[in-house]
Amino acid sequence: SREGRRHLFDSHQICSSCSKEERARREEEGSTNEGEERREERRSPRPRLTRSSARKEEKDQKERERKRSDGEGPDAKRRKIERKKKNTVATVQKDTVSIDEDKENAGVATVTRASKVAQLKPEPYEEINESIFLTQIRDGHDYDGQCSCKDGVCGVSCILRCMTVECDKKTCPSRDNCTNRALQQKKNVKLEVFHTGTEKGFGVRALEPIMKGGFIMEFIGEVMTNTMGEKRSKQYARQFPTRRHQYMMTVTDWRNCPYIIDSTKFGNQSRFTNHSCEPNAICDKWSVDGRFRMGLWAKKKIQAGEEITFDYRFLKYGRTVTNCACGTPKCRQYLSS
Repeated sequence: SREGRRHLFDSHQICSSCSKEERARREEEGSTNEGEERREERRSPRPRLTRSSARKEEKDQKERERKRSDGEGPDAKRRKIERKKKNTVATVQKDTVSIDEDKENAGVATVTRASKVAQLKPEPYEEINESIFLTQIRDGHDYDGQCSCKDGVCGVSCILRCMTVECDKKTCPSRDNCTNRALQQKKNVKLEVFHTGTEKGFGVRALEPIMKGGFIMEFIGEVMTNTMGEKRSKQYARQFPTRRHQYMMTVTDWRNCPYIIDSTKFGNQSRFTNHSCEPNAICDKWSVDGRFRMGLWAKKKIQAGEEITFDYRFLKYGRTVTNCACGTPKCRQYLSS
């Protein structure tokens, strides 16, 4: 009815007014609380961030980062357990590698090292077939007509061979069949220069078997007087102060006067022949057409692939000595005669 609707309207107005009053009261209380909080904040002193406190905070931060990286932070125990697990797994995987794989890895390492050694190259020099005679190493003896071989080959019984003198083609009874002219005929064996992989540096080895007493190769270079050789040696010392290897040989004439064969700039494969206290070859002086020449002969049977060495019979001058690196059981420790 009309009265009922008015009653409801009046009650709604009353509720609305109550709700407005309630909201006003709550807002007033809230503003009061906010004002009290603000006043409380004003009363409480704020922390002042000074320069020293900023440096201290930065220092503390760096210290925390360092501890975290070194495993001293709060997560250190967890990270330590994780690392231990990883190390355990890696150890197990390493232990499960078979022996064949280990051998294969070792073989790969050996091949890698050998390939690096094989890539090494000697110092450049000019290959020559005969010595360059800046002077002559004369032999003043006359051997004409002393060869009287009747075997037709001038074998071991040849008197000139016993005196380390080669036969003269014009006067030798064996003529073209004479076997005592190795230096003249250049009957060199096949050799190969290689790096020994040790402090000896480069060496030379045979590519074919060599019988005992067989001719190997002539040692050639620039033939000069002893005085010129000493100047060359000092010159090389100034130009190459770190060079350990020398390519000069001393030879005496028939009056025992010293001469030098220098194969530093000009020479052949014989310049790479190393010293050994137990050599398989000898370097001997032979008289050829009135001049002395140096040649290498096999002291014993040499197999293919074997390094060729001879005893330098090095003479020591002054207080300094040169260490030997031949590595043989009878090594004298020093290059000496």
